[in-house]
Amino acid sequence: MSADYVGTQGHDIWTLRNLNQPNPVTKLLPYPTLGPIEYADQDGSSLYHGLELALERRFAHSFGFRVAYTLSKATDNSGEHLFTGGSPSFDQDATSRDSWQGPADQDTRHRVAANWILDIPVGAGHTMWADNVAGRIFGGFTFSGIVTGRTGRPFTVTQSGNNVGQLMTGLPNKVGDGEGAKTVDSWFDKTAFVAVPSGTFGNSGRNILRGPGLVNVDTALQRRFTISGQTAVELRWEVFNLFNSDEFGLPDSNISAGTFGTIQRLAGDPRVMQFALRFIF
Repeated sequence: MSADYVGTQGHDIWTLRNLNQPNPVTKLLPYPTLGPIEYADQDGSSLYHGLELALERRFAHSFGFRVAYTLSKATDNSGEHLFTGGSPSFDQDATSRDSWQGPADQDTRHRVAANWILDIPVGAGHTMWADNVAGRIFGGFTFSGIVTGRTGRPFTVTQSGNNVGQLMTGLPNKVGDGEGAKTVDSWFDKTAFVAVPSGTFGNSGRNILRGPGLVNVDTALQRRFTISGQTAVELRWEVFNLFNSDEFGLPDSNISAGTFGTIQRLAGDPRVMQFALRFIF
């Protein structure tokens, strides 16, 4: 058994903004003779706290496993520039980096990961059916697998019809907690967000809601056929997403879109199987 605390702090992280964003009140440009200025700063910061608990049994007597649980919190003030979903790279207010502070796009509050390997205890090398026909038929099998589960990741409700300046991200106003039915057709309460006049800063904030969690099970069944000495043939059957669980992506979070509040994409694949034959010499 083990318990660990992990903490990391980041400074001088790259951020993006339009240096020539119109003033939300006067609508005047800081540099009237120029168009949008895509500007990269190093004013981003991040903070991570994590508690990691693990229980492990090293492989012995035909069986071994490991179960790990992580309780964590990750915050920053910069979106993941190459990550689709979560929050955009450009914030709403080019003059206030702190206004984009919130849960990191990859923040996962709870996560469980478990794995096991079981050498079926029959046939040669075991006490059961060591020297009979049943042992030769059912012996040599190894069953292994991985189970992963996590809570949902955060996302930002945006308003594409709110033009606060080219490249920048317009937000609506938040008038409720946003918690909803958590179904594919209505993940959150859409009435908790109200569109604001274009060019106005909304107050809804970054990464204030969370998408679906997921649980996935992958397994493998392997049989080894010894020919002689170190020469053997292995036959392997692997199943990914064994129970064909629904693994939904983040909902559409643009209040200006007709699919607002609905889930349109997946975060993982349906059940997939593959077979492998390996010759060892």
